[in-house]
Amino acid sequence: MLEHAKYEEWCVLAAAGQISVEEFTELQTHLRDCIHCQGLRQEMLDINSVWLTQAGQQEPEMDGRHFVLRTKILEALRKAGAQFSEEVDSKIAAPRTRFGLFEVIRRPTPAWAIAALALLAAFLGFEAGAYKHARQPDSLKATLVPVAAPTSHPLAGASGADEKPKAATAQSSQEALEQRLAASESERTKALADAQALRQDIAALQSSRDQDANQIAQLKGHAEQDQAATALAQAQLRSLKESENAETADLAATELQLREVEGKLADQRTAAEREQALAEVSSSSEMRDVIASRNLHIIDVADVTNNGVQKPFGRIFYTERKSLIFYAYDLAGAKGTKTFYAWGHREGDPNTTLALGSLRLDDPEQRRWIFKSNDTKVLSQIDSVYVTLEPTPNAGEKPKGQKILTAFLGTPANHP
Repeated sequence: MLEHAKYEEWCVLAAAGQISVEEFTELQTHLRDCIHCQGLRQEMLDINSVWLTQAGQQEPEMDGRHFVLRTKILEALRKAGAQFSEEVDSKIAAPRTRFGLFEVIRRPTPAWAIAALALLAAFLGFEAGAYKHARQPDSLKATLVPVAAPTSHPLAGASGADEKPKAATAQSSQEALEQRLAASESERTKALADAQALRQDIAALQSSRDQDANQIAQLKGHAEQDQAATALAQAQLRSLKESENAETADLAATELQLREVEGKLADQRTAAEREQALAEVSSSSEMRDVIASRNLHIIDVADVTNNGVQKPFGRIFYTERKSLIFYAYDLAGAKGTKTFYAWGHREGDPNTTLALGSLRLDDPEQRRWIFKSNDTKVLSQIDSVYVTLEPTPNAGEKPKGQKILTAFLGTPANHP
């Protein structure tokens, strides 16, 4: 609205010829698109052609009534912000004669002067006041006081009748201007209200934006705190896992060492038990004669088929081609008709497998089994012996069970 008031003031100044080249160029550009300012421009030109031209014709009457009215109008325009040439300014500032006031009262006032004075005073007073109110501080504002048109003198009847058409035209122009001013003021008031509402909306949006920014900052702060807490917890968890893994590894190593020690102890205990049992067998009267024999083979045999754990074991006393005594310990599975059977064969010849006979339980407490053979003919045909678990006491010619204890008899004699 303030921008539009600027162009309205330029229309007045352009009609008076007091506008600069730059302002006139910008005004011409604005007039191409603004119908309101086009009408105002034309009205100002009409007023200038009707009033200022006729006012110029009264120049000879420098001390007359028309000159005084013209001077008042120009003074009002200058107070409203209009600028004039030095010649016009000198005429406005020229001292009046002592008969000037008398002349104003004595002579009749033309209707066009009354209309022009009222119209220009009202319009320029409002527009200049609004424009200066927007551009200047309160201390510099100037209020344009309209100059009241003097009352017609009784002697002006004849000349006033001639000016009635022109006065009517001026009155119509004034009314049109007043209507336009009222419309402009209504638009200005509405624009100000819209601007105020827009400023309030902007302030509300800015406040909401600030609140959202504060909430986002708070959420970011909480998120950073949560991330720091999570990182700390993860670091502690990794430390605990590493400590636990180290402790688990130490425990596993300790258990492994313990199992190894227990295994060694078990082996030593088993070996001690075997030696004790074999020593008891060797100390019998029957075995003393065997041990005293020449070409004696004493062979210890063990089975390693039960997941690497040595379970059954035995000792063989073999006199080359004369006698064979086989002691076996911890044999398991001989239930019902199942029988442990001894077999002999010659290495490299699978057709020489011979059934030597069944083992009998010699000492149930020690779980000791025994097999004896003095058949020199059979013993001369074999160099290996083994034990199987057969399903029946009559094993037949070929073994059906899995080999449990196996010993090779072809080694050199080790006793005496």
